[in-house]
Amino acid sequence: MVCQVLFANFEPLIDVLNATIHRSLIPSNMMFARYVEVTPVIMDLVEREEHEFLTLGMRLTAGDISAAINQQGIAVYAQSGQISACNVDGYASQNMMDDANLSSLLQAAMMGYASSYADVYQNTRLFVFGEQISY
Repeated sequence: MVCQVLFANFEPLIDVLNATIHRSLIPSNMMFARYVEVTPVIMDLVEREEHEFLTLGMRLTAGDISAAINQQGIAVYAQSGQISACNVDGYASQNMMDDANLSSLLQAAMMGYASSYADVYQNTRLFVFGEQISY
C-alpha cells in the first residue's frame, strides 16, 4: 500500500520556489485528516444505512493520511530530534519551518491532531521558537 500525503493546491507561503517544489503542506494534511476523522462521529448520530460505507471510507482515509504524515512528514533535526516538517515533496525532501496561518504545525494540538505532550509536537515547538529558524 502506498501512503501519500495530499497535494496542497493552495500554498499560503509567499515563497514561490517552495510552493512549486514541496507540493504537500503537512499542516493542511493534519487538519484534513483530523476533520475527516471526526466527521463520521457526527454522521453516526444520523444512523442511516447509506452512511456506513461513507463513514468507513472517511475513517480509512484519515488513517492513511496520518500514516503518510508519519512516514514522510517527520524529520530528524540535530538540535531538536524528531520534528514535523512543514512541506514535503514525496521524494524524501522536506522543508523545515512553520507558517503563521491556519493551519500550522504549532496548531496541531489545538486541532486535535496531536497531543500537546507528544514528543514530536514538543520538539517541533522548540524548533519553531528556536534561534535556528529565521522566519
